[in-house]
Amino acid sequence: WRDTGALDDAVKNGDVDLRIDRGLGSAGRKYVLSDKKLRTQVDNPTIGFTNYLAILPNVSPLDRKPCREAIAYALNKSALAATHGGTDVSVVANSMTPTNIAGYQKNFNPYPTGKDFTGNIDSAKRKLTECGYPDGFTVKFAFTQLGTGPQVYSVLQQSLGQIGVVVEAMPFDDFATFVTTGIGSPENARTNGVGLVALGWAADFNRSEEHT
Repeated sequence: WRDTGALDDAVKNGDVDLRIDRGLGSAGRKYVLSDKKLRTQVDNPTIGFTNYLAILPNVSPLDRKPCREAIAYALNKSALAATHGGTDVSVVANSMTPTNIAGYQKNFNPYPTGKDFTGNIDSAKRKLTECGYPDGFTVKFAFTQLGTGPQVYSVLQQSLGQIGVVVEAMPFDDFATFVTTGIGSPENARTNGVGLVALGWAADFNRSEEHT
């Protein structure tokens, strides 16, 4: 299944008996929550899964810290969270530590993007000037066609386009190819010219020791 909606439909239609990877998509949640019987069979726990955007410093001009900082400031984190289900199931953490893990600091925000998390364009443009690319640059974004990859790509295009950064797509049909030939090693990423990667991670055990 290429997206969460299709997988939700498969479960609903009886084509799939059990789903163990992540939760329902937006359409699936709406369907379940609108049914009184099904509504009693679902839960919405806070888990320690972190979706994040990796900015790789091995590709020019991202080898310059201010260029990486420009991207961090320009990101529309609210829109990125929406690609993973929105405020019902996803929150902006501003760090790699999930909000339900001991040690998470709510006020830790090294690259603030506004009260609504939609981007700090002025700071981003200042960083572009500082890194020597006042008019922006081009960067490749590697992602899989499965799941939310295409939606994240769209958000990055819109967010970074506001500061003149052009995001080129490097899509992969499946996760195995994405890892083995795309971003599986720093050398692969450098050879392919990959500067941005959307990834996710969860600890084997949901406790603070796993996040240190």
